[in-house]
Amino acid sequence: MLALGLLAALLFEALLLITLGMLLIRNGISPAIAFAYAAMLAVIWRIAIVLGSYLLSGATKSQRPAEAVRNFLSEAQTMLYLYTLAMPFAAFRKQHPKAQEAHGPTVIFLHGFMCNAGMWGTFQSALSRAGFTRQHAINVDPLFRSMNACMDSAVRQIQQILRKENQRSCVLIGHSMGGVMARMLAIRELLPIYAIVTIGAPHAGTALARWVSSVHAGPARVDSAWLLAFQAETRHAKPIRQLNIWSDGDNIVAPQQSAKLCLDADAVYGADLQLSGIGHLSMVASPTVISSVITFLQTKCLSTESTIESNRHAERT
Repeated sequence: MLALGLLAALLFEALLLITLGMLLIRNGISPAIAFAYAAMLAVIWRIAIVLGSYLLSGATKSQRPAEAVRNFLSEAQTMLYLYTLAMPFAAFRKQHPKAQEAHGPTVIFLHGFMCNAGMWGTFQSALSRAGFTRQHAINVDPLFRSMNACMDSAVRQIQQILRKENQRSCVLIGHSMGGVMARMLAIRELLPIYAIVTIGAPHAGTALARWVSSVHAGPARVDSAWLLAFQAETRHAKPIRQLNIWSDGDNIVAPQQSAKLCLDADAVYGADLQLSGIGHLSMVASPTVISSVITFLQTKCLSTESTIESNRHAERT
């Protein structure tokens, strides 16, 4: 759904920019310069959106000027790529290529608000190179759905994947609102989930969500009714294996500490990894984030997967 919407928006934008270029040409400007102006306009308004998010979230207040500019440019570049190339064409992208024999635990990627499965390309490629070839990125279309509807969609899709691959459990990797969803699915025990990874997830809500959601639906506002109800549930929940990654330079989660869970790094069940200066979207392509997730999968999930496979072999024989 989002991919088609983004494609329609890109087409409409292209028509507007072509019209602008033609008008400039009629006013005596050379075609090369006219369409260069039009292309610059397309880039500028996208950068303006990212700049606005930084100003509203205060993501650069703890950074030196040079570092803040570098991180801002990285986030703008990621935003340009994801919303102009990766996510609009996700519906036409082939499923991530898998090895002839799948290896590792079943890894399910959950995207966030106003995103889709196309955002995970870099992450999936890195995991495949590390030997984790049993992976899927699903779409839950959260734009016009409540969190409960998104979760119902995720449960159905993940159950189908587990049945198809004959797997007893999975690992969820969620970004932003997808991270909150992964935690809800695990704590409510709606699926057989062995471990979760949450990246830039507004566990305590984000002030910026007030612009695009209500207290009952949409991304996690600080005063979201569904989020407050879930936070009450977590006080009595069983511990789950979790890696939580957050950044003090997150330009969407505000305040940035809302993405922190205060997990004990030495505990069996959880680890909280704080990054410095990395933007919200940039985290899904960050080498630091990806390597940390691979290490988590290798140390927390591979041994269990081997045990499960051994038990299955014993049952067959």
